[in-house]
Amino acid sequence: MNLAKRTYWEINFRYFSFHHYQNNPILKSRIFSRLTGKRLLFSFLHALFLLVLLWWWQTMDFTLASESGLTEKSVVLKRTLFKTAEDTSAHFLFLDVSGTKKLIPREGRNGFETITNRAALAEFFRILGRVSEGKYQYVLCDIVFDKPSDDDEALGSALASTRNVLTSYSIDEDGPHTTVFPGTPSAYVGYKVSSGLFSSNVFIKYPIAPGDGLVGAPVKMYEATRDAKIEKSLGLAWVNGKPWVNHLIADYRIRPYHLLEADASNKVIPFDDMLNLFRARDTMVFRQFMQQRIIVIGDFENDIHPTVLGDMPGPLILSNIYLSLLHEDGRITAWLMLYVLSGLTLLSWLLLYPPPVIERYQRWCEKTVVGFLLGDLFLYALVTWLIVFTCYLITDFHLNLTLLSLYTFGMSIYIKYRNGKRGMAGGANATPAQPVIAKTEAV
Repeated sequence: MNLAKRTYWEINFRYFSFHHYQNNPILKSRIFSRLTGKRLLFSFLHALFLLVLLWWWQTMDFTLASESGLTEKSVVLKRTLFKTAEDTSAHFLFLDVSGTKKLIPREGRNGFETITNRAALAEFFRILGRVSEGKYQYVLCDIVFDKPSDDDEALGSALASTRNVLTSYSIDEDGPHTTVFPGTPSAYVGYKVSSGLFSSNVFIKYPIAPGDGLVGAPVKMYEATRDAKIEKSLGLAWVNGKPWVNHLIADYRIRPYHLLEADASNKVIPFDDMLNLFRARDTMVFRQFMQQRIIVIGDFENDIHPTVLGDMPGPLILSNIYLSLLHEDGRITAWLMLYVLSGLTLLSWLLLYPPPVIERYQRWCEKTVVGFLLGDLFLYALVTWLIVFTCYLITDFHLNLTLLSLYTFGMSIYIKYRNGKRGMAGGANATPAQPVIAKTEAV
């Protein structure tokens, strides 16, 4: 039948029919024609492999230097786009002991050294233990008692009479570095960083269920305040039976500049000033400063550590990790898995079956040596970062992307190499073309 004699509805039906779609060279060249069932299945299977690779990399405490920079850019960009304010889901009272010091003789040497005044700490905890008004929620004493003092017995007695208190310890090459107070729970306040040419020397990942038994202070605080049970299995942390990523990348909801704002909910008060208010036994003071607060005692001037967002006091880092646990930033949900698998399937499809726009980009990059070497790395690093960043925007879940970027870059080079070999083999087996002799006309 002549096409001109067909009805209008028949022409439109044929145009949108599958048969016409398959035999139309214009439509077939479009990007969506590549999403056949077979290729989509291969992309999904490859995405499962990438998910295993991502899970393995997420369980490592090693962090590349590029990872810290990308994490910093993600956090800063999110804060710039959404102007997030100070987190007030957990009310903290930060007490700074940087000005509460005492001189003690150096052990085995001449002179003196400075430690936190433990007599003042003992007096503070004795008063806090007798307070009935304005009940606090929890106390974290982020002070490592690594040097003996004459006031240790008094401080240990005061801590034993205080409810919901957690002391700190760290370790060195000789083992635990602390003064043990009987009857008082303690937690590890250190962290691991990897140093080297390509590794990061800043704090990024925090283990929720460490294999060495060094359970961190934020984890113990979360277990105590939320009645949670945390175990480790299959490389994951299981919180009350729910899977979490074991190495959490904290989202810093309270930044140092938040503490300087006039209307800050979480305030930093010099320890001596708060102790003087305690001595006055003012009921209004207890209600104002202690009501359902988490009291964090630490040195906010000297206990400074590098993070992806710059230097930050150790007590503030621990508090932000607790907030990340409180907001379940590391929890692996069904929606998270669906999003990650969808993103990795898209990445696999772009890698294994690049659409025409990417093929044109690759041909354009191959015109220069730098483009040939770094064009694909930039492309797949950008796509991977977009997947990771949107995941962070939606779920506050940080993913490590450096390994994925390097893998996709290497895979793209391998695919181009294989395609090049096939093209050369096809050209060698092809029938030589006959030379064309042009006819010339005499002028």
